[in-house]
Amino acid sequence: MHLLARALDQRPTTGSFSTNKPLVDNPTMLVNPNKVAAREQGLKSTITVAILLEYCVSNGQLPNSVPLRNRSSGNFPECFPGICINRLRRAMGKSLSKRESGAYGAGVQEARKFVSQYYGRVPPHQIFFTAGISGGIEYLYDTFLGSTGGKVLIPNASYPTHFASAISYGGIHSVVTVDRTSAGLPDFSSCTNGDNPFAQVNLSSFIPFDNPIPIRYPRSFFRNGGTGIFDLNEAAQTDGVIRPIILDWIYSSFSWGNNPVSIDEVIKLANENHVLIFLNSISKVFLEPGQRAGVLAVYVPEHWTTGNIGKVVEGALIRNLNALNSIYLVQGSRTSIAALVEAHRILMEEESMPNAELDGLRMEAKRRFVGEDGSNGNRAIMCAIPHIAPLYPDVMVESSGYEVFKITGSNLPWKNNLYKQGVLHKFEKLIGQIDDERIRAGAFNALNYFKQHVPLEKMSPSDIFCLELAMETGVATAPGDRFFMLGTAPDEVMFRTVMIFPEHETRRDAELISEFLRTKLG
Repeated sequence: MHLLARALDQRPTTGSFSTNKPLVDNPTMLVNPNKVAAREQGLKSTITVAILLEYCVSNGQLPNSVPLRNRSSGNFPECFPGICINRLRRAMGKSLSKRESGAYGAGVQEARKFVSQYYGRVPPHQIFFTAGISGGIEYLYDTFLGSTGGKVLIPNASYPTHFASAISYGGIHSVVTVDRTSAGLPDFSSCTNGDNPFAQVNLSSFIPFDNPIPIRYPRSFFRNGGTGIFDLNEAAQTDGVIRPIILDWIYSSFSWGNNPVSIDEVIKLANENHVLIFLNSISKVFLEPGQRAGVLAVYVPEHWTTGNIGKVVEGALIRNLNALNSIYLVQGSRTSIAALVEAHRILMEEESMPNAELDGLRMEAKRRFVGEDGSNGNRAIMCAIPHIAPLYPDVMVESSGYEVFKITGSNLPWKNNLYKQGVLHKFEKLIGQIDDERIRAGAFNALNYFKQHVPLEKMSPSDIFCLELAMETGVATAPGDRFFMLGTAPDEVMFRTVMIFPEHETRRDAELISEFLRTKLG
């Protein structure tokens, strides 16, 4: 019987999860860095990101001596140089990194205590540790899709880690999606019991603080008179199948909207009728990229639990933490473990820290993104470029640090196969200028592999656009179609860019993009 189903033998419904694979059948899955790295590399399966940025950048410039500005991805420490959460930085060198290998039990209890307090009604024995948030996503989709042929609902399929992992473990047909409204929210308004997407799946996954669409989900998204996610999930559970809901909380620290929904409020809105699985990572919450210490917290309604889950999960938890320690020991560092414990200690014991620092960063990020009154700032700078428009112009920016833009106009050359071929030829010449023979050979091999597996007519116009833009201007952006933007045509030309760099840097890059488009489109 499924692990959580075993814990639900006092639930008010009959039946079990629609998968018979144990939630913890391979605990090291949560911390396997090779699988995480493979999944992340799979997300980079574009020429611009996986080849140009991986092979063709040395000392901050391309082989043609064009200075490169990487706007394809970013984090707060990169966009705000010198900023750090000072207390956490000091704490990361403490306690657990110095403990003997047999003394991890105390570390488990310490970490469980503070993480459990952070999640409120999630008891310590239902807390797991993962290799960052990607490790948690990997584990859940493997569990629920890997051997069952089940399906997952991913309304905001624009977040590539969820979408790619679901396809990896369940195939393209395992993913159920819904369109977005003009405001960027998943559109459940027309759902009835007849076409309820929750009835088609055995797992749902949401990112309440969305990326790359810079929004946060309002309370009505969870409860909305029959069309909120909890309403629809309850309607689907009349068949007796418990359908867990994943809530990816990693961008919650970067929401600057008024009064965002909290974990405690979400649990209350669930009204003791749903299994909720929260994902988070200290790499975002504490601005520590590279610290691959994440959390998977399983909330099960209290009147459903019997105690069986505690014994099983507790054992898995200890094995997972030991495995994580072993991995970081091999790599010469255990600071992620110390950071995980100290981060939650700080959250619970010193509420004014790091909140004050984070609040200051959030407000400065908002100012950079939308300006003082919402009509200037980086968004306005980008929108002023001829032939560029935000993909969702009606979205009120409230979260994250990215935006997706589309290139407007007819006869966009990047859709033309002969033009694609010409851009690839220019790229081959660029690779040929790489001085290091080994790196040059690796770049050619990667490009040839890509060309063998992706016919010219199927190469993404967005990827070709971003590749040519980067080669000629040095402004590197991520192809927008890699985020599977629902409601967009497959041949639209889109790019995602970081929006919280200083305004003067955005103005400089905007001038380069503008001149590039003028030469291509007139």
